[in-house]
Amino acid sequence: MNDEIQKALIELEESLKKLDNAATLIKDSETSSALVIEEASKTLQGVRTHIDDLKKKGDQMLNQFGSLWDEHRKNVDLFIKKYEELAEATDSLTEYIKKVDFPSRLDKIDNSVASINLGIQNLMSQIMEFKNDLASKLESIRKKEEEAVIKNKIRFVVLCICIGITASLVIISIILRP
Repeated sequence: MNDEIQKALIELEESLKKLDNAATLIKDSETSSALVIEEASKTLQGVRTHIDDLKKKGDQMLNQFGSLWDEHRKNVDLFIKKYEELAEATDSLTEYIKKVDFPSRLDKIDNSVASINLGIQNLMSQIMEFKNDLASKLESIRKKEEEAVIKNKIRFVVLCICIGITASLVIISIILRP
């Protein structure tokens, strides 16, 4: 019976040593966890600051884009106004020609009207080319902005993943310490 008690005491002593080691590991992991949480909090604050900076830059770029858009729109409106003035002048000229009763000059006037119409068509094609170029440039700017936003989102996700992996490795190394 003494042997059994002795054996039970030895087993109890070994269990207490294991519990003592486990308690030490738990205290160490609590300390390490607090440090990891503190560092993660600092990193998160840095990420938030970076996100705020990106938002500010995005707002600035959007404002610049809006300014450019307004400027280009004013130019297009000016071209349209000039076109309308030219169209109005053409209409006026056509009315004047209808009133003129000079059969001998009709051929010359007809040639003049044809050249004016050609000029209008050329102007219209130039306006259309300008409009298409402007639309293409604006689309290119929009795509670049979208790509920049996507790249920033990808960078943020990669940063979060790196933070998570780093935190996991720190925790694992703490747990695996003897």
